[in-house]
Amino acid sequence: MDLREKEKHSHYFSFIRFFEEEGEVFGLVGGKTTYTNPDVFPNISKENENRYARIFLDASKERHWHKEVLIVRHADTKSTEEDNQQALFIECFLQRTFHLFDS
Repeated sequence: MDLREKEKHSHYFSFIRFFEEEGEVFGLVGGKTTYTNPDVFPNISKENENRYARIFLDASKERHWHKEVLIVRHADTKSTEEDNQQALFIECFLQRTFHLFDS
């Protein structure tokens, strides 16, 4: 598969976002997004926020997002659907294994 073909299908990846509190770094969110339109660092907060990670961070002035993100790539796939499914599987695995919130 040449690079142009790979770019057509390899759009999804999974990730872990972290937060800091009193100098310590902890995993908080396990998510999935795309390279073409990543939402790893969304800065938009809704007035009535219902995403648990943001509610958790907003509950204390001592907690804030850590600057680094762990990106988890998966094997190359032949279709966009397969690519999406692999990233989704890894997202769920990360959330369950490390007790992370959904993105």
